[in-house]
Order: sequence, then structure tokens, then C-alpha cells
Amino acid sequence: MPQTVAYAMTKAAVDHFSRTLASDVARHGVRVNTVSPGFTRSPIHRSHGMSEEVYQEYMQKQASMTPMGRVGEPIDIAKVIGFLASDDAAFVTGETIRVDGGRGVAAPVLEKLTD
Repeated sequence: MPQTVAYAMTKAAVDHFSRTLASDVARHGVRVNTVSPGFTRSPIHRSHGMSEEVYQEYMQKQASMTPMGRVGEPIDIAKVIGFLASDDAAFVTGETIRVDGGRGVAAPVLEKLTD
């Protein structure tokens, strides 16, 4: 995405930091993982002054860009975090788990440019 250098670099830094930290503290039984959410429904979108109509169009556009055909819900993220915090993930460390409905592995859809 254009004009997202700082954002992209901070995401990369968090991913690398968590992997390095996981390596450093694993011998103490500490697990370090990160969750990388995709587009997720949140009140923040409405707090930026979007009308209901614009908000609904925006949500539909985001869903159409996601291979699973919908936007993420906060519970989608929470369930992954719950798993990572549980004993079910006792042997998982140094991982970044995308919770994005497949958006991170899909080819970008570019709208046709018009003259």
C-alpha cells in the first residue's frame, strides 16, 4: 500500500521483536506470539464521522476484498488470543498468526484505472 512505510516498518519490527524475544525466554517456559488482525469491525470507523450509508458501503468493500467474504469481528481475534494463552498452545512460540480471512495471502485486487 502506498504511503504506509512507517506503519509497515512498525509491524515488521513487532514481528521480529516477538520472534527474537521468544528465542530469548523460551528456556524459562515463557511463550511469545503475536496476532496480526486483518480488517476488523470496530467503532473507530464510525467515530471518524462516517455516515451510516458510507460506513455500510465501506464494510461491504472491505468484505469483498477478503477471500472469506466478510470482515473480521472482535471475537475472531479474541478466540485466537484465547487459544495462544491456553495450555492448548503450550508448544507454540515465536509465531505471528494472521487472523484476516485470507487477505494476507490473496493477490491484491486493483480497481481498473480510468482516464
